[in-house]
Order: sequence, then structure tokens, then C-alpha cells
Amino acid sequence: FADLIYRLADFDPARDNYEIGVSFNEADMHDTALHYFLEADKHETSVDTYIAIANCYLALEQSEKAVVYANKATMLDPYSLEAWHCCIYANGEAGNFDEAQRAADYYLAIDDTNMKVKALKLAALLSQEKIQQANEFSRQITKNADCETIAEVASIYMSFGLTDTAYALFDSLTEEQIQQIENVNILESYVDCLFSKQQETRVISFLESHPDLLVDNPPLIVLLADAYIAKDEIDKAMELCRKNTEHYLVRLMYGNLLNETGNASLTLGLLHDDLKKSQDPRLFIIMANAAWKCNDLAAARRYFNKAMRLNKTMTMEIAPYVNEDMVNFFSKNKS
Repeated sequence: FADLIYRLADFDPARDNYEIGVSFNEADMHDTALHYFLEADKHETSVDTYIAIANCYLALEQSEKAVVYANKATMLDPYSLEAWHCCIYANGEAGNFDEAQRAADYYLAIDDTNMKVKALKLAALLSQEKIQQANEFSRQITKNADCETIAEVASIYMSFGLTDTAYALFDSLTEEQIQQIENVNILESYVDCLFSKQQETRVISFLESHPDLLVDNPPLIVLLADAYIAKDEIDKAMELCRKNTEHYLVRLMYGNLLNETGNASLTLGLLHDDLKKSQDPRLFIIMANAAWKCNDLAAARRYFNKAMRLNKTMTMEIAPYVNEDMVNFFSKNKS
């Protein structure tokens, strides 16, 4: 009884609700955490609580509500870097890129050394298609910067489809500097950029010297296979795909290669199990091509029609590249 009285006397509703909320948040129970953070806010106004509430709303994909509490945090303490960082991210998630840029400017006015915040500001500028401002800001960032910073800026441009700018930045780095970069996402962006600029030889050289990047990375495996194909090294592409068929994207690539190398019957077996669980038009286009090459027109039509039902636009964009004769035949012969 005495212990209960002590704990009741020591109970602080703001502090204790906040601490309970933190525990639930760490367990990814964001709904429950939000309840306790809101309870804490009823008893005491706090920057930490506002930020916690905003982050919960972000985790629950309610970005507009997150913006409200992130803004409250910055108003309560205009010098809180954590509050401004939360405000940048919340506005970015809500699509308020002008506000995200403004929040980044406030943050950088307090601390201009944070590269992550600079990256968020650059992304906000590019999201608003303020290309001239973005280019000017990126020059400020990359002036006398280390190789990782330059590559990160390049990868941001790449994510917005600005391949030429990304390539110029990546190409300003030496091979030795590229080798020093540890961020896997940046390295993936670098390889994607090289491939987009038809630098297949460099793609092959880089990925063959970094086999660790290919581990459990289907997009890069497919990209390397595409690079081999572009250099007419079909056998290498086939072998790479054959060794990585546990990945769906690689199976699609391998099935397409089997079709094109006279092994369409193997494609039918390779992708058969995927038919039960996939709603991907690409799968059914590849299967239609395999059945067509095996002279099973009924199956080919069935697969082609399924692809058309799933996504007619995508099918009519992709299928002619896979097998134009098949598409023309089915277009002229509806039944």
C-alpha cells in the first residue's frame, strides 16, 4: 500500500504518458504511442511531445496532421534543429515543397553543416521544378566538398530524372573516389546513371568489381544483365540470371532471355508458379511469347488477353518489343 501511495504521489501525467508513448513507438505501435503522446500534450506543452506526435502521424501516413504538430514545435522553440528537421520532412511528405524549402532555410540558418538537410532542400527545389535555384544551391553544396557529398547530390538529381546533371557530377569524380563511397543507395544511383548514358562497359567493370552490391539486389542484377546484353555477352547475362532466379524480377529477365535463345519451353516451367500469385502484365506478356514460340496459340492468346485485362496501356507499350508478330496476329484475329 505504501509503495502504491508513493508511485501515485510521484506520478507525472505529462512525463509518464510521454515515456509510455516512447516505448510503444519503439515497438512500432504508432497508434497506441500517439494516444499517449496526445495525453501528455494535454498536461504540458513540450517540443519533444510535438515532434513525437508529428513523427507518429508520419508513421501512420497522415502527413497533413504531422505538419500541424511540426509547426507547433518550431513555434515553441524556433532554435530547435530537431523541430525544423521534422518540419522539413513533414512538409515534404505532405507535398508542401515550398514550406519544406523554407523550413530547411531556417534550419541551415542555425546550422549550415548538415548535409542531410541540404539534400532535403535540394529535393524540395527540384520537386518545385526550380531548376536554376537548385543548380545554384548544388554548386554551393559541392564547392570544395568531399566525394561522398558530390555523389549524393548527383544521386538526388538522378532520382528526379535529370540524368545529364547527375552524370556530370558523377563524372567529376575519379574512379578512386567512387571506390571510396560506402553508401549503397548512392552507388546504385551511380550505376543507374552510367547505364542511362549508355556506359555499359563501365557498368560491367564496376559491378564485377563490387559483387557485394548484387547480393539480394534484383534491380542491379537485371541492370548488369542488360549491360551484358548491350555488349552482346548473352551467355554472361544468361548465367547471371540463372544463378539468381530466387528473385522475381530476375526470373522475368531470365524467361525473356530463354524465349530469345530458343528455350521458350523452359520459360513456361520457370514462371508457371508465378502465374498463381502475380498480377503483373509483364509476366503474362513473357508467358504469351513463350507459348507462341512453342506453337501453343490458345495458351498464348490466353496469356496475352490476361495482360490486356490487367493493363492495356502497358501491354501495348511492351508487347510489340517482345514479339511484334504475335501482337499483330492477336490484334487482327480477336478470337
